[in-house]
Amino acid sequence: MSIYNKSSPAYQRLKKMTRDLIRKKRRELRVKFVQERSSRCELCGFSDIRALEIHHLKKKNYFKEGRNQYQTLRLIPWDQLQLLCANCHLILENEERFVNV
Repeated sequence: MSIYNKSSPAYQRLKKMTRDLIRKKRRELRVKFVQERSSRCELCGFSDIRALEIHHLKKKNYFKEGRNQYQTLRLIPWDQLQLLCANCHLILENEERFVNV
């Protein structure tokens, strides 16, 4: 049985290990970004970390060529990102959508 057989147990274990590692790295990178931005929404000052999200100021297609979110977040310069609470992020995204229609 080959490791490249997608139904093999070895392949499934490798896939899970890779997925878990990517999640861990993405979480670490997010925590680092949140700490760098003083753990507050940059628009309203809300500080509950559970509701803070990362907003991309420049909409470029970084999600291509099989990149995952961790690789994408590493590629984007942090001055092109903004830390927002869920409410401000949703409002901003909706405003951008309606302006670009």
